[in-house]
Amino acid sequence: MDIDLFIINDEVARREAELPHLSGNAHIMALTQLSWHLRQRDTQRAIILADRAKALLINSTLSDLDQRHIVARLYLVYGEAKWLFADLTAAKTLASNALGQFNDLQNKQGCSDAHWLLAWIAIDSGNLKESDGQFESCSSTALHVEDTLRAKIAESALSRWAVLRDPQAAKERWNARFKADKDDLHPALYAWREDFF
Repeated sequence: MDIDLFIINDEVARREAELPHLSGNAHIMALTQLSWHLRQRDTQRAIILADRAKALLINSTLSDLDQRHIVARLYLVYGEAKWLFADLTAAKTLASNALGQFNDLQNKQGCSDAHWLLAWIAIDSGNLKESDGQFESCSSTALHVEDTLRAKIAESALSRWAVLRDPQAAKERWNARFKADKDDLHPALYAWREDFF
């Protein structure tokens, strides 16, 4: 199941409007995707939708493989909720479980998203060296499946933390590269780049 890291609000609204008209496996997939995209916009609703998707999986006709992808994605939804509410131990466990499951499934996109969450958990745990490694893994894993948007967002987040520690070194590493890449950026990438500048 391909899923974007971030989408714009209009797309979230469109998916919300479609949800009541879906049933069966399509409904479960839509619940999973919508819960992912609401994870920071409306965390409580994201959890409700994730719980509903998880409950519907029991009697679904989805293949075992599809169900495992969904469960791994839901681990990330729950993990991000735990992180946002400062339960870092539970968040790390869920993100690590998701990473293990996505690795088993050879789902590089999912692995990249698990590294993304693990990076933020590391930051809030005061482990900036680990967060750098997780952002780098997020980027390299995304590039493995030619997902350049995910890779560039991870690099931009990495650069943002680098500039807070050593502005000169961060400018030398990222400034020219980012300035050469400013046309028609996805809104999420644009926001991260501007945060660096």
